[in-house]
Amino acid sequence: MIYLKKVIYLFIAILCFQSCNSIEIDYIQPITAKKMVAYCFFNPDSIWSVQLSKLGSVTDVVSNNLLINNATVTISENNKVIDTLILKKNGYYSSLRNLKPEYNKKYTLIVECEGFDKLYSTQESLPSPIIYSSYKVYQNLLPDIFPKETYNDSWYKQKTVEIILSIEKGQFIKASTTHFENNVVWGVSVALNNMSNLIEYNSLNGNIFEVKETANMKLQTAVSYDSDKLRIMTISPHYLLYEVSYAEYEFVVNTTKILTPNNVFSNIKGGGGLFVGYTLKIVDL
Repeated sequence: MIYLKKVIYLFIAILCFQSCNSIEIDYIQPITAKKMVAYCFFNPDSIWSVQLSKLGSVTDVVSNNLLINNATVTISENNKVIDTLILKKNGYYSSLRNLKPEYNKKYTLIVECEGFDKLYSTQESLPSPIIYSSYKVYQNLLPDIFPKETYNDSWYKQKTVEIILSIEKGQFIKASTTHFENNVVWGVSVALNNMSNLIEYNSLNGNIFEVKETANMKLQTAVSYDSDKLRIMTISPHYLLYEVSYAEYEFVVNTTKILTPNNVFSNIKGGGGLFVGYTLKIVDL
C-alpha cells in the first residue's frame, strides 16, 4: 500500500513538472487577402466622391498607411463609364468632370488597382426626395401630442416641430437633429399618431421610418431645446440595411461578450464597403 502511494505521488510530480514547462507553438499569421474597401455615400447635391483603403489584418492599426492612392476609380451608368475619379488627397477620390448623381439613373462603382482584387458594387439609384411645404416650431412639448413625454422631468428641455411632408409608399426616411455648439447628430421622438403609417427601425444616430402608404402627413417630432437644425433624409434600401446591421453590431459589441457580432452589410463585390444614395433636406429651427 505504501509502495502504491509512492508511485501515485511520483506520477503526480511528473505531471506537475511537465505542466510548468512552456510550450512553443509556431504561429503563421494568415496573409491578408488583397481586398479593397470603398465607401461612397452619394447625393444629388455633391459631386461623386469615394474613400478607398485596403483591407487590413487583425493586427493592423488603422492609419493613413491603409489608404490607397494609385487606383482607377470609375462610375458607370447602365454598364457605360460616365466619369473617372481622380485622387484629391490621401485615399480620397473625386469626380474629374465635377459630375453629380441624377435621379432615375442606375450607377455602379468600379475600382481597379494593381495587386488587389477588382472591386465593384451593385447597381444603385438615388431615392426619391422628401418634399415639405411648411413647418412650425413650438418652444415646448405640446401635451396633446406628447402626453407621455410631458410627465418626464426633462420635458421642459424639449420643443415640438410640426412639418408637412409629402411621403411615398416604400420610402425610407431618416430624421435627426444637430445642435448649436457641435455637429453631433441626435435622433428625434415621433408622435404616436404618426406611427400608424410608419414602420420604425433602430439606428445609431437618428430614427429611420418606412412609409406604408403614400400621403400628405403632418410629422410631429420632439427635439432637444438646443437643436438648431432638423435633418430629414431619404435613404436607399441598401443604405437601410447598412444602418440596421451596424446598429446591431454596435449593440452586441458594447453590451455583451457572449453573442457573436453580426456582419455589417456591404453591397460591394470583390472587397468591402458601401455604395449607396440618399437625399437630404435641412430645416432651420
